[in-house]
Amino acid sequence: MLSYFKINYLNDSVKYGILNSLVGIAIGLHTTTRNDSYYLFIYILPISFFITSVLFWKLFVDGRILKVESKRNKVVFTGFLTGFISHPISFIVLYIGYNIVYWLSFTINSHINESPINLFDMLIMSFIASIFSLIMYGWITIPSAMILGILLDKFSKKTTKQPH
Repeated sequence: MLSYFKINYLNDSVKYGILNSLVGIAIGLHTTTRNDSYYLFIYILPISFFITSVLFWKLFVDGRILKVESKRNKVVFTGFLTGFISHPISFIVLYIGYNIVYWLSFTINSHINESPINLFDMLIMSFIASIFSLIMYGWITIPSAMILGILLDKFSKKTTKQPH
C-alpha cells in the first residue's frame, strides 16, 4: 500500500517531518476547538514541526554531530529535541507571519496602529509562550516525536537496505 503512494522514495528525514506534521495538525485542530483565536496554529504547527523534524533528523540521525554509536539513541535524542524545540519554533514562525502581514501593504491588518515585533521581543515572547505550550502539549509532542522516530527507524530498516 505504501509503495503505491511512492513513500519508499522519500528520505527518512522527510518522512519524519510529515509524521510530526500530522501531530502538529492534530494539536492545531485541538487548540482551535478550544479557542477560535488560535486558528493560525492549524497552519503554523505543521510547518514548524516539519522544519524542526527534518532539520534535526538530518543533523543528528543522518549527520555526524552526535558521537553515539547506536542509531536508536540518536533517534530518541532527535525525537526529544524535535518535540521540545518545535514549540518555540512555532511561535517564531507565528511572529514572522505577523511581521509579514504588517509589512505587506495589500493585506488587511486589523491592528494597523501596532508596530511589528522586533527580533529580541520575538525571541523573548517565543520563550515565554513556549513554557505554557510545553505545559499544555509537551506531554504529547515530546513522546510522540520520539515514538514516531523509533517506528520510522524500525520500519525503514525493513523496507530499505541499510549499508553495513
